[in-house]
Amino acid sequence: MKLKTNIKPKASVLLVTLGTISIIGVGLATYLTMVKFESQATFRSLAWNTAIPVTEAGIEEALTQLRYADTTNQNLSANGWTNSGGLYSRQRTFRDGSQYSVSIRPGVAPAQPVITCSASVPMPASLPSFYGMLLGAAGTSDASPSFASRTIQVTVTNTPLYGGPTSLGLINMNGNNVNVDSFDSMDTKYSSNGRYDASKANDHGDLATVSGLTNVFNVGNANIKGHIHTGPGGSVVLGPQGSVGDAAWVNGNKKGIQAGHFSDDMNVQFADADVPFTSGSQGPSGPATVNGTTYDNVVSGDASLGTGGRYQFSTLSGSLYVSPGANVVLYVPGTADLTGIVLGTNATIKVYNGTKTGSGQSANMGTGAGASGGHSWNFQYYGLPSVTSISYSANATYTGTIYAPQSNLSLSGGGNNTYDFVGCFVVGNLSMNGHFNVHYDEALKRFGPNRNFVITSWNEL
Repeated sequence: MKLKTNIKPKASVLLVTLGTISIIGVGLATYLTMVKFESQATFRSLAWNTAIPVTEAGIEEALTQLRYADTTNQNLSANGWTNSGGLYSRQRTFRDGSQYSVSIRPGVAPAQPVITCSASVPMPASLPSFYGMLLGAAGTSDASPSFASRTIQVTVTNTPLYGGPTSLGLINMNGNNVNVDSFDSMDTKYSSNGRYDASKANDHGDLATVSGLTNVFNVGNANIKGHIHTGPGGSVVLGPQGSVGDAAWVNGNKKGIQAGHFSDDMNVQFADADVPFTSGSQGPSGPATVNGTTYDNVVSGDASLGTGGRYQFSTLSGSLYVSPGANVVLYVPGTADLTGIVLGTNATIKVYNGTKTGSGQSANMGTGAGASGGHSWNFQYYGLPSVTSISYSANATYTGTIYAPQSNLSLSGGGNNTYDFVGCFVVGNLSMNGHFNVHYDEALKRFGPNRNFVITSWNEL
C-alpha cells in the first residue's frame, strides 16, 4: 500500500506567523506613538517652564529701570524704552528665539507702578517622526517653530529708605533734655515754610533698632514723641524721667512707655552704601567767587540727567558751593569734613564717602553741615563700609539725611539749641548725649530716597 504525504505548508501556520508579526508591529507602533506624545508633552512642558525665567528677566529689567529712573523722572524713556500714552515699553529677543515684551505703567500716588511682561519661548518645529524613532533619531522640520507664551503682571511699591531714625545696633540716649519728635516739611499744617516749627510739631518721631538684644535701646530720661521698635526679642530700658508716647502723653509729663508704643517687630535689612559711579566724573573745580564769597570749589550740573554734576575728590575739606538748582553727586573715598558745604537755592548734593573695604575711617559733620533752609533730602550723606565713625556737635543745624549702616553716629549735646538734627538717619549704633533734639521729617517717606522697588503682587494673566 502506498501512502501519500502532503509536503505543502499549512496556510494556518503562515497566518499565525503573520498575525503574530502584526500584533508585535501594532504593539511597537503603539509604544513608539506613546513615546512620541510623551516627548511632545515633555518638549511643551520644558518650553512652558522656560518661559517663566524669560518673563522674570523682563520684570527684572523693568525693576532696574524704575530703580535708576524712578516714576517721577522723565528718564523712564531712557535705555531703549519707548513711551506711548504714558506706557513705557521694552522688547528683547535672544539668540535661541526666546523673547519678551515688558511695559511699565507708572502709578500716581497712592496707586503703585504696574509691570506687565509677556514672554515667548520656541518649541521644536516638529516632534520625532515614527520612522525617525525607529532609527533612534529625532525628526526635524523646516517649518517655523511654534511658541509657548506666558504673561505675568506684578504691582510694585517703592518703600522709603527713611521710615524713621534707625540703628542697626545699640541706641543710647544719655543725659537730660533729649527730645525726639517729627514734622512734615511739605505740609503747612506741620511746618512753617518747610522748616521745623515747635508749635506745629507732630508725634511720629519713631525710633528703631534692628537688633534683638536685651536692653538694646536705652531711652534714659529722653522724651520721645513716637513709637519704639526693636528687632524680635529686643527690649528697652528707661530712666526715671523717660517718656515714650504720643504728644498728649509726653506733654502731660507722663513717664514710661504709653501702651501700644513699643513693639519688637523691626525685621529689615539695610544694604551697604556703594560707589555711585566708576567713570565720567570731574575733579575739584578750583577756587571761585560767588556773590562776593570765595569758595575752594564750586560745583554744578545735574547728575540725574547726565549733564555734568558728577565729581570725585580724593578728600574733602575747606569750602564747597553747590550752584543754585544743581543736582550734584560727589564721591570722596578719603577723609571728609562736610562743614564747609554751602547749598545754593534749590540745590541738592549727595555725598558718598569711603570705600567698600576697610574700616576705621571717620567723617565730620562739624557744627554746621547740611542744608540751610532747604529740605532734608537736599543734603544726603552716604557712608560706605570703611566709614565707621561720624561725629556731630550741638549748637548747630544739620538738615539732611545720613545713611551709613556701619558707622557709629555720635550726637554730642551740651548746648541749648532747639534746632539740632532735622531729617533722618540709618546708622550702625547711635549715641545721643544731653540737650539734643531730633526732628524726623515725615516728608522723606514721599520725597526722599527709597529702598528700591519691591513686588507686592504677582499674577499670571
